[in-house]
Amino acid sequence: VACLIAFAKLSPSLLPSPLGGEGLGVRGGPSTTTAPHTSPLPKGEREQSQLNWIAIAAGVLAAVATLVRPTWLLIAPAFAMWHGLRTGRAGWMQSCLLLAGLIVTLSPWVIRNYLATGHPVVTTLWVGPSLYDGLNPQATGDSDMTFIEQDGVYDRMSEYDADQHYRRAARVFVTENPGRAIQLAFAKLTRFWSPVPNAAQFGNAWVRIGVLACFVPLVVLAIVGWWHTWRDVSRWLLPLAPIVYFSLVHAVFVGSLRYRLPAEYPLAVLAAVGGRWLMKTRRS
Repeated sequence: VACLIAFAKLSPSLLPSPLGGEGLGVRGGPSTTTAPHTSPLPKGEREQSQLNWIAIAAGVLAAVATLVRPTWLLIAPAFAMWHGLRTGRAGWMQSCLLLAGLIVTLSPWVIRNYLATGHPVVTTLWVGPSLYDGLNPQATGDSDMTFIEQDGVYDRMSEYDADQHYRRAARVFVTENPGRAIQLAFAKLTRFWSPVPNAAQFGNAWVRIGVLACFVPLVVLAIVGWWHTWRDVSRWLLPLAPIVYFSLVHAVFVGSLRYRLPAEYPLAVLAAVGGRWLMKTRRS
């Protein structure tokens, strides 16, 4: 969330609109006037310096988020490209600073991994087993990593080689069983978007009712917020993109409600926009 706030501070259309109204997520709610696709960046050396420091902070925050959840690694480069294309020369400079903050912050971990394994590992050596967990002959969409103990791969291979072994095994499964891989993707998406917990240990009725009562209003209000701002992609992209991105990633790996939870926090921003619009409509 802190990373997304920094992204929002860099996004011109999320600042007060030059045509009147307010942006999404920075000062109040959505504008009633659609902002132009390319709002000029704040001018002046002081403003540019502030934006440059925010860009560096955004890269650092993206790296910290990546160290917590490796899936986040692609978010910063994607935003940097989007920001540069929308804002021109000054925006490309900020994008470069953002990526520099990302690389410098991740570099101690990458160097440590290289010294430990002899290979450049940016995030983790658990991608292969996690991928095979979701793409193997016994896969159901749920996580079941008992195959690690049964295969004994880690007993005869290094951690790096075991990771590569399971990556290859997952690719072979998809190549030989494309139809089954598609079926598993839908099963994982169903689990990811489930309004109630998937795991049996959370089968208590009150737990299921509580989760349902929190998730359904969140989604409904987020849909209202999106509908109210859909004309300007930049206004809903940041709060909505994480949950869509996580959803697609876990359609490949394994699906579960717990993988959705981090992305519900930015989605709540869009839900707040929907709730605010409904309250204003009701008062009027």
